[in-house]
Amino acid sequence: MAFDLNRSYFNDLRERPVLDGQSIAEEAQVLVYVDAGDGTLAVRPSDGTAGTDAAVGAAGFAITDALKLVTKSVVEELVVPAGGGVVSLRNTNLVTGSTRAFDVTAASALTLAASPPAATQYSVDLAAGTVEFNVAEAGNTVRVSYRYSPTLEELLATEHERSINNRAQDLFSQVSVGCMEGEIFTSMYDSSQAYAVGDAVYTGAGGLATTDATSTVQIGVVSQVPSVADGLLGIKFANLA
Repeated sequence: MAFDLNRSYFNDLRERPVLDGQSIAEEAQVLVYVDAGDGTLAVRPSDGTAGTDAAVGAAGFAITDALKLVTKSVVEELVVPAGGGVVSLRNTNLVTGSTRAFDVTAASALTLAASPPAATQYSVDLAAGTVEFNVAEAGNTVRVSYRYSPTLEELLATEHERSINNRAQDLFSQVSVGCMEGEIFTSMYDSSQAYAVGDAVYTGAGGLATTDATSTVQIGVVSQVPSVADGLLGIKFANLA
């Protein structure tokens, strides 16, 4: 699942119509309200744009959906080999724009660049799932965060088939929204951003939570930082109607 059902809780669940032409692609996507055009409110995934996300406000998190996970968030730590070079991640088919590399030893973020990377830079091959480092980072521990597209076989093995109760979007064009007050531990966050406990969390592109304040619509604060041991982002939220 895209969120930890055992640890997450919501003060309220509300069924909301999905805006015509929109689709809830993954569970736990951040949803915002929008004028349905017929005098009622509908919801759609946030797009991280100030004007549209802020027009009516944040609604909550999608609790049911028609599809399985499309992408997954992962945090890995690795040691840069002597002389720098290429290191393979556990997964391939990384999502464009989803990577972040933080040099734990030097306590500083690395900048994404084309191959070959210079000092304080890194390069990534999205399809192959490999990261390349400069010799300046040799021997350093680097934490790499990213999203990737799992195979159908992996999804069936780890997530299983969805229940008919999770298909309200298909049958009724509506979705259950976790709202009001609560806490969610979710994989639906922008893995290219930095997170620290207490940071403000905002609506992001593609229904992802983010610490990028571009959209200006705050949905909560960070209660758990994604780590190698637990790759989920904790968000403490309130006043989501």
